Amino acid sequence: MKKMAFLLFVCAITLFSQTNRYEIKSGIVEYDVIAVSNIQNLTTEGTSVLLFKDFGKLELIDERLVHKLNGLEDEEERNITKILKNKILTVDFNDEVIYSQDLDVDDDLANIKNKDT
Repeated sequence: MKKMAFLLFVCAITLFSQTNRYEIKSGIVEYDVIAVSNIQNLTTEGTSVLLFKDFGKLELIDERLVHKLNGLEDEEERNITKILKNKILTVDFNDEVIYSQDLDVDDDLANIKNKDT
């Protein structure tokens, strides 16, 4: 479950590496999420909605997932991530906590680095 949040975080950081993340001024993208692991007999299904405006300078991702182990409903997960300028806010509804991450843009390398490292 935390791996999915980490994956989402990595994707968000990748999006930051470009000046304009999208060539469209604003939009809404809705898609289904389906992942299957034969090794652990784990399936993940759900939906994700991406909303963005100003070519991606403001972005909101609403993700609802259900993880099933051996075909049984195991855990429901909902996260909302807001990306605005140099800050990522993630609301974890299961843990009832909001995570905040400050990011620093290194213009010379067009790379994002955590300010703490």
